[in-house]
Order: sequence, then structure tokens, then C-alpha cells
Amino acid sequence: MFDGSTSARLSAISRMALVNSGRIGLLGLGTWLFAAAQVHASNLTPGNLVIVRLGDGSVALSSAATPVFLDEYSPGGALVQTISMPTAVSGSNQPLTDSGSATSEGFLSLSANGQYLINVGYGAVPGTTGVVASSAVRVIARTDMSGNVDTSTALTDAYTANNLRSATSDDGTQFWTAGTASGTAGGVRYVAGLGATTSTFLSTTPTNTRVVGIFGGQLYVSSASLTFQGVSTVGSGLPTTSGQTTAILPGFPTASGPSSYDYFFADASTLYVADDRASAAGGIQKWTFNGTTWLLQYTLNPATNIGCRSVTGTLIGTTSVLFATTGDNKIMRVVDAGAGSAFSLVATPGTNTVFRGLRFLPTTCSAGPDCNANNIPDGCDIALGISVDLNHNSIPDSCEQNGGTPYCFGDGSGTACPCGNNSAVGAHQGCAHTSGGAALVGSGITSVSADSLVLTVSNLQQPAGNSGTVLFFQGDAQVSAPFNDGLRCAGGNVARLGPKLHLGTTATYPEAGDPSVSVRGAIPAAGGAYNYQAWFRTFPSACGTHSNLSNGLSVVWAP
Repeated sequence: MFDGSTSARLSAISRMALVNSGRIGLLGLGTWLFAAAQVHASNLTPGNLVIVRLGDGSVALSSAATPVFLDEYSPGGALVQTISMPTAVSGSNQPLTDSGSATSEGFLSLSANGQYLINVGYGAVPGTTGVVASSAVRVIARTDMSGNVDTSTALTDAYTANNLRSATSDDGTQFWTAGTASGTAGGVRYVAGLGATTSTFLSTTPTNTRVVGIFGGQLYVSSASLTFQGVSTVGSGLPTTSGQTTAILPGFPTASGPSSYDYFFADASTLYVADDRASAAGGIQKWTFNGTTWLLQYTLNPATNIGCRSVTGTLIGTTSVLFATTGDNKIMRVVDAGAGSAFSLVATPGTNTVFRGLRFLPTTCSAGPDCNANNIPDGCDIALGISVDLNHNSIPDSCEQNGGTPYCFGDGSGTACPCGNNSAVGAHQGCAHTSGGAALVGSGITSVSADSLVLTVSNLQQPAGNSGTVLFFQGDAQVSAPFNDGLRCAGGNVARLGPKLHLGTTATYPEAGDPSVSVRGAIPAAGGAYNYQAWFRTFPSACGTHSNLSNGLSVVWAP
């Protein structure tokens, strides 16, 4: 569940800005990142996503040991921070790497008490060839909500010369693992404590297992081996001794065909399972329990012949919001509104990197209005990235009447900013000043006969002396040309709407006593297409010209 609290969102946004300002430096700097993350990691934010990323971008991925990172994203796809797994022995902590080519590895779990993220790998330094088949210890990483990483749990008796795929915990002091190996070195295992080096083999069948998890005090595991083609229980409760029975959930298939990996219990009778088959059967399966057996309701497909490997989510009322990693290496979001629900892109990794497991950091969702009737309160809707709120008034833009369409962003997607001062992709801003670019949006009715349009520009540069000037202007043509530190987007016949003082980072037109936009801009009674932009002073200046511009806003006026 999601808490759309303002303080949590502002904290995430401020950290996002700090990280994004140096985003290009992530490539090829894995060693530096580890040191930085250990010193500067911030608290993880409830309501965000955490994803396992393999590779630092410096080399192509292979079967060799690859650096591992935990990337925190907002649900809308903004990178918040990166936490590195160690790449060398440090005291009791072991290095933790994964194979860059083993797609069955790298899953992430959240402890049952919600206090720790758990991922696994090999106690081998980056570049170790054929790391899966190596004799390296198998390592469990525990990361707390402050970003502190512990890799002191290193198993010497498990998953020999094969894959350790996942681990989970109830409280961060004991663990259960899943993977594969011959004999009693594979399967689901119990690890008695943090820092342990040995484990207990729980169940003799199957020994080829995938994702282990806990829900409602019960241990589960996924597999696609023998007659275990889906999700199974392991023993009763949270077993710690050998001789346990693994039992496929009633209704799940027992013949080969499915390729089940990660899973998410929305509640006790609703289970989503990620299937990575590159066919119509792949994607996110929705299963429901009728008190006797589990029934497959439908499969949500991200794209034709693209499956999913990891899945997480949150239940808001009776609506499930799901996030998944896909077979084509993306993070996608889908709101389960029934078969055929559309997926939307959250994030893609950089060159020479891949996404593996992910988890949503749960919190509560406050009740409130639901203007677009999608069964998700507006505050949660916006915070989860499902609906856009470009004017930051806590109302999904889709619910506001004719507020215009932002365009001409200074993010490198069109004309280049004058001195390489691009704003962040997806931020919908103009060219950057000292803290990103200025964002212009509109809200209200764009009808000449009932004009309530308000132009709002946010993320202006904080003015010296806490007082600056913004000029709102209108043009009857769209252009995209460098102008001072920014891009000129509104051209043709230009009309000044008027200057406004801004005491902080936001300004609006009109204010009390101002003519409406249509009156000030002399919009004809028949309406028409017009464009708007905001010009403002910048000290210091990114390019040395001491003024910049927001993105453009296109408005089609009705009579």
C-alpha cells in the first residue's frame, strides 16, 4: 500500500536530483560507486522500487562475475540512489557478484518484517571467469532501510558449481535460500544466522528451485522442475530442519511447460506469478483461490512474445498495481483492471547493464478523491506514477479540463540545449540551470468564453536576494531554437502576457487582478492554437547569458 505523504515525496525528489546530476558518471565507475554508496547511502523511501542491476556499464556482460547494485527508483521511473554490493573482502563482509549472463539469478526479496532487502551472489571479485561453476562461497546480502549492506553470510556447503538464485528472511537474522546443484547441495535451504557459513537442506524434491519467499508466515518456492511447475509450499510455516515436504499449490500445473519465477501475493486468495516464456503464455499470471484450488484467471502480457521474470506490487483497496522486469530488460508497470490491461514503461537500464529482481517498498495509501474512477485515490495515483501531475496541484492532469500540452523539452530529445545543459529525461522541463530546468504547465478551462487557464512555472532558479522576474509570453507558432541558456519554443506573432515577481521557485499567470490569458493574449472568439513559455533570469548562469526559458505549452482554445 502507498503513503503519498508530501514529506516522503520531497525527500525522494531531492535525492533524485542529487543522483541524477551525476548520472553519466555511473558508467565504468563501479569501484567508486561502492565506496560512495557505503558512505553516502540515504534511507530507502517507502513507496519506491528497488531493483537489482548487474554491470557498471564499463564492459559487455558475460558469464564472468559482474558487479551488483541496488538501484532505487520512484514509481514514475526517476533514479533516486544507487547502493553498491562490495567487490572485495572487507572485514567479515565478502564480495558479492553475479553472473552477467545467468538470467535465472539476481532475485530480490523483502524480509517479512519489512526491514531488510535480501539478494544473493558469489563471493568472487568482478571478472572471475565462469563464476557459476566456480568454488566461490555463495553469499547472502542483507541491506537495511538505511542503505547499510551486510555480506557476512557466506555459505561453503551449498549450490556447489551451480546457481544460487534467491534468499528471503523473516527478520534479517535467519534466511532461507533457493537454487540448484546436484545431490543435497541444492534445493531450498535454511541458514540459521547472520554471518553463518553452513546451511540445512530442507527438502529432497525438487532440488532445482528458483525464488523463495514468505507470505502469511508460510515459506514458498517457485520452480519449473519435475511435477513442480509453479509455486509450492515448503513444509509448514517457516521450517528449519531437514525432511520437509514441498507441495505444489493445488491447481498449478504438474507437467512441464510453464517457466515460473517470481511471485506476489496481493492477498491470501490472489497470487501473481511471473512467467518468462517468450510466447503468449508468458507475462504475469493472475491466480485466485476459491478455498479448495487455485485457478488461473488470465495472463497479463507486456508485449508480444515477451515474458516477465520478476514481479512485485501493492494492493490498493481491491486494485493491484504491479511492477515487473520483462524479458526485454525493462521495468514495466500495469494496473490490473482485467485481461488486456496495458503495461507502461518505468525504466530501462544503461548500456552493458541488466535488470534482475525488484521489490516495491510498501506503505499505506491514504483514502481520498478518485477523479478518474480507476479505484486508486488521486494522491496514490500520482505518487505511483500511474497518472501525471505536471502542475503539482495533487490532481491528475487527466482530470483537469484542457490545461494544454507541454512540449519542447530541454532533455536532448530535440534541439540541443545551448551549452549541453540538458535537463533530466522525463522531467518535462526546459534547459537546465543550477538545479534542473523550469517546467511550465497549464490547468483550467481553455475556452475563450469560459477561460480559467492558469499558467504555472515551477523549478525556477532560486533568485539572488530571494526575488526574481519571470516573463510569460504567447506565440502563434511553435519553434525550437537556442536562445540564451535555453530553447525558444513559442514564436511567430508574440504577445507579452506580463512579468511576474517570484520569491521562490514558482510563479503563475494570471494572479488576482490580472486579465485572463485569453484576454491578455487577444485570442479571437473562434479560438485557435497558441503556445506559451516563461523567460527568467539566472545568476549564476549555465551558459553565461544570465537568462533561461521553460519548456513550451501548447493550448488549443475552444470558442
